[in-house]
Amino acid sequence: MKNSGNLQSLSKGINRRSVLIGGASLPFLAGVGPAFAQPSDKIPLKFAHAPIIPATNLIIAAQSGFLEQAGIAPNRAVLGTYDVMRAALISGGISVTFMVTDALIRARAAGFDWKMLYPADIYVSDRADAALMVKKGSPIKTAKDLEGKTVMAAPGTISGSVFKSYMRSNGANENSVRLINIPHSQVLAALETGQVDAAHMVDPFMTLGVQKGIVQLLDRHLDQVSKRYLISGYIAKGDWIAANPEVVKRFTAGLKAATDFINSNPDKVLPVLAKETKIDPETLKTFFPNQYNISSAIKKDELQPSIDFLVKNKEISSDVALSDLLAPTFPLEG
Repeated sequence: MKNSGNLQSLSKGINRRSVLIGGASLPFLAGVGPAFAQPSDKIPLKFAHAPIIPATNLIIAAQSGFLEQAGIAPNRAVLGTYDVMRAALISGGISVTFMVTDALIRARAAGFDWKMLYPADIYVSDRADAALMVKKGSPIKTAKDLEGKTVMAAPGTISGSVFKSYMRSNGANENSVRLINIPHSQVLAALETGQVDAAHMVDPFMTLGVQKGIVQLLDRHLDQVSKRYLISGYIAKGDWIAANPEVVKRFTAGLKAATDFINSNPDKVLPVLAKETKIDPETLKTFFPNQYNISSAIKKDELQPSIDFLVKNKEISSDVALSDLLAPTFPLEG
């Protein structure tokens, strides 16, 4: 790494609450951890994710000691937007970042040799942790009603792409809409104050907004890709992966242990998520784990839809091979 100041400079302008840079922490429960011996020589690793529920397995891996027990000394950054995370990866400020799958595909199509180390979140339509939302009581009921409006759906990302597809598939003019990108933690306030007319929202902010009577569902626009697919994962540069096989092995081992623990013991995860999100455990229970979907083995048909969607909608100029997107450690089933 060049210097630890990179992350702070890259996150300039992001809401202070959405940027947290921290080191390792101890397990929150005695006896919790992977079934392998804890290496005595921990390897430092800088990584980043957004302050959202889809990054739960990395949050738990870092905050509950799974990465430490796998031999990683974690240096974690919580960054407010995907643009900041991508910039940090490109600059070398971090080695691994949370990223939506479509951004990885776009990067590969543009010539970046980035690969997914491990899955983060599976989108499942009937248990969606992200959707297109409007202010409670809004007159906006259809795609046509959004013509001429301002929408939080980041251009060049899955949120922007599926929004445009949603508009087209419903006979509305996508080009009449002004798309903007703001940090996840600020979206609810933007809808409440009328800064935006609709927004791509992600948990915990989406469900909290519904529970507070601030927002309501307009559409499950991510269904434009598929009813079920891997929507995000943890990404690193190909040359870094090749040069750091032991770090990659330990990092993915820690993530697998955390993922398996989450799926087996969701109630024991709530105290950590409550501390991370500043949301009380009883409120978290209303949507976690029901709206969080993850597995330690991903099927090909949970990855291919994102490629097919981008090719179909001419978001990338050429097809991308699935095998080119995945690190050797990625848990692909079959």
